Amino acid sequence: MDKTRIEAMLDVEEHAYRKEQEAFKENSLRAELAIREQASLSDIKSGTILARLRPTCIERAKWVTSTRIRLRRDSLAKYPELGTPDQFARLETLISREIDAVFQSVQDSHVRLASSRGIAWLDPMHVADQREVEKLKETAAREVAVLEKEHQLTNLTQQQQAQSRRDDNNRKAVWVVHGRNTRARKAMFDLLIAIGLEPLEWEQAIAFTGKPTPYTGEVLEAGFKRAHAAIVLLTGDDLARCGTRYLQESDGLDERELTPQARPNVIFEAGMAFGVFPKSTVLVGFGKTRQFSDVFGRNIVDMNEAGARAKLRDRLEVAGCDVSPVNTGHWLDAGDFGAEESPDHPVDHSD
Repeated sequence: MDKTRIEAMLDVEEHAYRKEQEAFKENSLRAELAIREQASLSDIKSGTILARLRPTCIERAKWVTSTRIRLRRDSLAKYPELGTPDQFARLETLISREIDAVFQSVQDSHVRLASSRGIAWLDPMHVADQREVEKLKETAAREVAVLEKEHQLTNLTQQQQAQSRRDDNNRKAVWVVHGRNTRARKAMFDLLIAIGLEPLEWEQAIAFTGKPTPYTGEVLEAGFKRAHAAIVLLTGDDLARCGTRYLQESDGLDERELTPQARPNVIFEAGMAFGVFPKSTVLVGFGKTRQFSDVFGRNIVDMNEAGARAKLRDRLEVAGCDVSPVNTGHWLDAGDFGAEESPDHPVDHSD
């Protein structure tokens, strides 16, 4: 996730915390001031006043923990991306430091009070206070751990609900992500229909949104919600290479020379497909294309290879699609993908 976006989310949370802290701190400091004003010289010399302030410190530290946990829970509900192990660890560290700061601030205030009365106070934090600090930190660590578990369970529940919705979907519906190669798109649709499936058309997805002029993202979301699986058809509609400024010695020809590449929208929608259907998205290649790094290692069904139709049918069946039996129809010949073509028109050398 974008680091800047995470920092912005945390800034919003911190702003809310500071606002609440101002109101709480005002009341807390008023109570502390009353205790200090009533303290005698012997109370200051003996440190008895610190024992009287201990309940106030504990209350402040508990407030820090409960408020930080509550605000982070609210943030996670809006921004689940904050629920990483690193962010939970940072939250625990933040609360721990604030608990230390609460007790240290009381010690520092006592030093100033003693100094104003002509008393040199050099004693470190009282053992009882140290024990309280450790107990409060342990409680905070448990609270953060519980919050992390809650977040994990919430995510799991949402994933299970999403999977349940997909299971309830029409098991014949397949959302096809494609570029501008209309021949490859038609061939894929013909093949899917031949094996008993229902490829979703763009206009159908628009109708699913319930809006006359939806945004492209809304159309994609509606299509993915209605489909049981997704096919990403990678065709080399664009030509691309790496800029010479950023070439590395290990780069091959596909980084140095113009090479067919899938359209940017296809690459983006492929990411959406894997987000919605991590186990039921099938990558299909037609012709040679530049690989984008996130799909290295994934097995792509190459429609130029022998047996590609059978392989694609098997993949969709494994994904839970209701495909026709192997021995029905003439699906092994369905879909005229034809020979691979360059995305550019042939150069006319007649002149």
